[in-house]
Amino acid sequence: MVYMGLAIGIGMLSVLLLYVGLRIILRTGWILGFIRGCCAAAVLAMAALVALAAYDIYSYQQLNEPKAIATISTRAIGAQEYEVNVLFGNGQEKRFEIKGDQWQVDARIIRWPNIGGMMHLKPGFRLDRISGRYYALGQERDSERSVHPLNSSISVDVWQLLQNHYQRLSLQRTTFGSATFMPMVDDGLYEISLSANGLSSKPLNDKARDALNQWR
Repeated sequence: MVYMGLAIGIGMLSVLLLYVGLRIILRTGWILGFIRGCCAAAVLAMAALVALAAYDIYSYQQLNEPKAIATISTRAIGAQEYEVNVLFGNGQEKRFEIKGDQWQVDARIIRWPNIGGMMHLKPGFRLDRISGRYYALGQERDSERSVHPLNSSISVDVWQLLQNHYQRLSLQRTTFGSATFMPMVDDGLYEISLSANGLSSKPLNDKARDALNQWR
């Protein structure tokens, strides 16, 4: 709910900027029409960017406590090729074809070490991508790789912006978490959990557990 409120607040800022830009455009009796027109265009562009940033923040979820955030099921459809189904905690489901012997899920995590306590702002996370990997080093180097986005930003990538430009302010810390590579097997079932320490994964059925034991 906090990240939804944060997105709504930023969205309201974009509406305010839009209002200011339109007021500048619609005012009569311009003395410096060209300058005002340029200022209005800049404010409207800023309003659009802020609105996109709000939409991007809305895609993050608050991490209140360690919890399961997705389940992964795998089904063999060919030699070293699997249909992988990702069921998110909110009930959304996505399906991919992944080549290789193992799968891995990555997530983007935003932490607020200094202002989080004052604003009751917990870390936020968003699953980023799922990828495949081959056991054999030669195959991993030469064979086709499978990488699929689980979420994507539209124009304004808040996580990347914070990482590249505002990390030095020490108000927040962006990290890229990865669940351990797990073996893909026919009819395998796995669970992905997220805690303050990052992502973790575990097998949920016998086929997944047997595949993991053989891999170890």
